[in-house]
Amino acid sequence: MDPSPTWNKAMTCYSTFVASAALSITVWSAPGSASEFDHDWHFTDQGLVANSAESEAMLRPVLRTKQGWIEPKESDCELRAGLYLCRLDGLGYLKLEKNPAYRVTFEATTKTQVRGIGLAGRIKLPGARGWLSHGFQSWSQTGFISLQSEIPERELDQALALVGEDEVYRRGPEMSWWYSYAAGGASNFLAGATSARHLKTWVQMTRPTAGHDLAVRLISGALEELAPEAGDKVSSENFYLYLGPSLANAMSEYSAGLPSRRKQSPKPTPVGWNSWYELWNKVKPQDVVSNARIFADLFQPRIPDANLPGFVVLDDGWQQAWGDWYPNTKFPRGIAALAEDVRQHGFQMGIWIAPLLVAKGSRTARLHPDWLVQGANYSHPTTGEYGVLDVTNPAAAAHLQRTVERLVGWGIKLLKIDFLFAGTIEGKRYAQVTGTEAYERALTLIRAAAGNNTELLAVGAPPIPTISYADGWRVGGDIAFTPSIIGWPPPTFAFIANQARSVAGRYPFCLATLCDADPVLMRAPLPENEVQLGSWVVASAGGALFLSDDLPKLTTERALWGLGPDQVRAALSGKPALPLSFVPPYVPKELVSMKDNFYTAEHDVPNLWRMPDGTVVAMNFSHSPQDIAGHRVAPKSSLVITNH
Repeated sequence: MDPSPTWNKAMTCYSTFVASAALSITVWSAPGSASEFDHDWHFTDQGLVANSAESEAMLRPVLRTKQGWIEPKESDCELRAGLYLCRLDGLGYLKLEKNPAYRVTFEATTKTQVRGIGLAGRIKLPGARGWLSHGFQSWSQTGFISLQSEIPERELDQALALVGEDEVYRRGPEMSWWYSYAAGGASNFLAGATSARHLKTWVQMTRPTAGHDLAVRLISGALEELAPEAGDKVSSENFYLYLGPSLANAMSEYSAGLPSRRKQSPKPTPVGWNSWYELWNKVKPQDVVSNARIFADLFQPRIPDANLPGFVVLDDGWQQAWGDWYPNTKFPRGIAALAEDVRQHGFQMGIWIAPLLVAKGSRTARLHPDWLVQGANYSHPTTGEYGVLDVTNPAAAAHLQRTVERLVGWGIKLLKIDFLFAGTIEGKRYAQVTGTEAYERALTLIRAAAGNNTELLAVGAPPIPTISYADGWRVGGDIAFTPSIIGWPPPTFAFIANQARSVAGRYPFCLATLCDADPVLMRAPLPENEVQLGSWVVASAGGALFLSDDLPKLTTERALWGLGPDQVRAALSGKPALPLSFVPPYVPKELVSMKDNFYTAEHDVPNLWRMPDGTVVAMNFSHSPQDIAGHRVAPKSSLVITNH
């Protein structure tokens, strides 16, 4: 290839481009200098290649513009000074580097509308039975599904554009957010982002033919508006790649590269009671106190001292409106007085807040419409319409800071910050930033206002941009729905199975942070076998142990279901259980939802899990008996196979 003067200029300037890049990012440090899991990824004239057993991979940098995909030919690329460099005629240059994560950078030679940047290529992976389709945020449907043929670009764009409830109940064949893996044969492939400072990252895997080859894309950029001028640079997020025999080891190494507050500031696994899943938004101060009293008498003796004092969390229903974070008329003494009542029973108080959403009819929305992101809205299925707080507006940022400081000043020790995904929605903001950049500003502000000693539990949140700031992350969807006129059900088994599927698919994130699988529910109509299985799902996440039934109404018979010493120990371990296979017994074509078939849908979930202490538990999430590891396990039931 005959390099142009611009190419030579790019090479001359390369040593300084990281500092000057418009979207420069901090790379992560690998766990070791010569990892046994390095997998022989290396640059050649063809691109980035790897080999493992009968598997092989070849990836090359790609750019997506408004006009479509631009994939440079091998003849347009070369290996220079440890970089893989490709010329894009009339547009600029793509550079692929490793330091130690992989990153692709586009340097424009003319104004270009960029829609995505990353890697694409083919993977030969004999025996692959499917791939993980991971949802965008905590509640989003996540699970292992079969590999499909090529996905039309129109369907891909529709999936990338989904937000809110539409994205939560995704079917998943088009793409996977943040990371994915393909597995089922002797070798496995894992690809994912290890940063989320500027752009949203997604993965796509398809099987265009009946052979062993998979078509793969690992791309940063979805709906962000990027228009670099000549001389500007746009970088992907940092990428991790694996091709080899051990998927568990790959997930461990991938997790080690994720930025995480827990790695720098670990806290004990939280335990306690939350008001939401039976009292809903009807909760009153006396409910909080009566449940604290029973929890202290009956349940707290089962909790290790290291995890005490526990938390009593007042959920949605205390505020005047979303966006107006002051107590309503049900709390005439205020929140500070209630926090003192909770403290008298030996607990710390937590409170729920949706800090980035503002109800359209709230006082904040009426008085300060300029505080909301233009073109960014969220429609809740039961409570109405909301705008998104624009934290790039200094006045709106100050409002959020004052809100969090006020809550902490009332004696709140845990903030359950919910519906966070809304902060990533693209729209017109006071400052010209991407939704991901605005989201980081919001979490930086919340953490600073809350202080280092206040626990932050992030809910409805994308994992990678969140766990640098939060102490814990909700790993799945709600464990029950609010009763309503449309007949949403009481506690139902489908929610338990759906939660387990999320826990399995999000194992590397739960290695990096404390994962909260939502409370153990014990009340009717759940029978004991389903309560026990639900408690093992909570235990498998390893990052929290909360109850949420209205405890004064709980019968003595049910009171301690699901709180055996093995479950309690695993739930408070601070580590997730390891699925002994990340491929479920049956691989579906697409994801199902707990809403499917009127809440009776079967979810395809790994059925054998090893807890951190070595206890192996068989979990049957199907509606019929199953043989698991040589044991007959009843429907919707769990069975301890081996103890630690």
